[in-house]
Amino acid sequence: VAGDLGIDYRSFLSSQSIPIGKRWFDWLTAELSKANAAVLCLTPEAISSDWIHYEAGAMGARFGYERIMVFLHNVPEPLTGPLGEFQHANSTRESTRKMVSDLIASLELPAQDAAFGRAFDAHWPRLETELRASRYRHVREIISGFESLFDRKTFREASYECVDESWLRRYAGVVETLVALRNHLPIIEGQCHPNENRE
Repeated sequence: VAGDLGIDYRSFLSSQSIPIGKRWFDWLTAELSKANAAVLCLTPEAISSDWIHYEAGAMGARFGYERIMVFLHNVPEPLTGPLGEFQHANSTRESTRKMVSDLIASLELPAQDAAFGRAFDAHWPRLETELRASRYRHVREIISGFESLFDRKTFREASYECVDESWLRRYAGVVETLVALRNHLPIIEGQCHPNENRE
């Protein structure tokens, strides 16, 4: 959008912008020290990332937290923790549009409303397609060794075939599996199809 508006800008995304062979921490620190704004894209996995908080802190120290945009994708609201203090956008069309508009305005970049609207409308369909494609993942992609959680005799045999009556041990194993599943529930709720969220 900024490019369509003739705004001279340079973006930095650590996973794509750091050349192979460079010391990534030094490179990242140098780039953060030059940045004028930050967009923190939060997914269910990223919320607990130490690096998200490190980068937010580095940017806050640079310009007093005034130009940190928090963008939520598949994250249940309300957002808690330190990042919950920021007014945020979510990945709907209108919320994303407002975030981009506010970002351009906060940097005092020249942009006419009509030109901005045309540029945003031109780029939104592609972004929306990518956001939708990333919305749902299978639970097996999120929980490493998902099938192995059920690799217990208790889950594999009919009750009438149970010859081992160690019920307390069996119950403890079922509880252990349930706890492991519940620990992943916030991520599953944000990223899996609703039919996979059921216990």
